[in-house]
Amino acid sequence: METKEVISTMSLFIEKTDKLRNSNFVKRAEIDSGVNFSASIGEPTIIKRRGPDDENIEAFVLTFRFFVQDNEKISLRKLKDVFESSIIEENEKNNYNEARNNLNAYLDGATMFHINGVVQRRTLMEVFLYGGLSHANEGKKKIYDQWMGNHVLAPFMQNEFIVILFEVLNVITFIRNQCEAVLKRVNA
Repeated sequence: METKEVISTMSLFIEKTDKLRNSNFVKRAEIDSGVNFSASIGEPTIIKRRGPDDENIEAFVLTFRFFVQDNEKISLRKLKDVFESSIIEENEKNNYNEARNNLNAYLDGATMFHINGVVQRRTLMEVFLYGGLSHANEGKKKIYDQWMGNHVLAPFMQNEFIVILFEVLNVITFIRNQCEAVLKRVNA
């Protein structure tokens, strides 16, 4: 990969990461996010999710998809080619690979949900992204609708989705900082 293309891709990665980090989604989630659960004998059970609203989530996901869809040049998978470039130092490449491997291990881990088996974080994220928010995949849409049809389970799953997005954003931010360090070194 040519140096010009590496610089262009890393610059775009930084730009899109900063957009995510400055989003209303992040601001709302950092202030107060979670699920309130209240139950008393003789009283209705109340379950309510706190944090980013649907509009915040949808706006965040619009940019977030750049990092997880492989048809984007700044997807975490495609960025591997950038970090294989000749201008990348061994420690920078190792930092990227370790971050990506740790993220994949996290996403392949289990949530607290058991619905026809253990629900992995990656599955939950993909069902929300491609079944709930973009409706691009008919099978995922069906699963999403089933999950959201359970009014007890839905707020907890929505909250878990927000937690997963934040964990992925943490890795994206780490890689962003690696890109910034490379660009400073190359442009010095």
